[in-house]
Amino acid sequence: MRIALLVALYLGVAALAVSCDDDTKMTIEDYLRHVDATEEELLTRLHNVDDPYEEGLTDGEALERARSVFAETLAYFQDFKRELQVVPPEEAHDAHNRLLASIEESIPLAEDGVKRVDAADSASELPGIFSDFFYTEDDASDARPEVKEAVEQYEKACADLQELAEVNGTGVDFDCSGQGPVVGGSPRHNTSAVVVAN
Repeated sequence: MRIALLVALYLGVAALAVSCDDDTKMTIEDYLRHVDATEEELLTRLHNVDDPYEEGLTDGEALERARSVFAETLAYFQDFKRELQVVPPEEAHDAHNRLLASIEESIPLAEDGVKRVDAADSASELPGIFSDFFYTEDDASDARPEVKEAVEQYEKACADLQELAEVNGTGVDFDCSGQGPVVGGSPRHNTSAVVVAN
């Protein structure tokens, strides 16, 4: 009798859990808007980081701003990963996993950047540090393979999400230009300046 009651209780709780899961499951439009809104919010925060190459900065000020660039970039990835801890609709499963993978690949890269800029003694070291993590289309051939891989993962995921948005008529417009949640596409670097991607 006790076993029967336990089984009945278990089945009842399981049924309730399934029912609640069905009620809270994200639709494809809800999911796509969640990803888009999350990225927009985090990019806005990242874009507000001060330029470490602004004229007139002291050596110490440039280093401090560079630390902020990498710290905010790392926080961007970590926060985006946290916001992606949702169950996507079945049709978005592959794109979701690819997007998550690109972010997970970027986190240790950003952590490495934080360590390197923290260890820098002079602003003259910054161009070499930034060129290892950020690049534009013009210097993509010189980018680190692991950075390029993260960028490619993101671009594929973004293209898949955009296709889903169009097929389902959601009106969501993802920017798949490679400036998203990847080290190679957030703050951009060239030989003279860091430009936060628009």
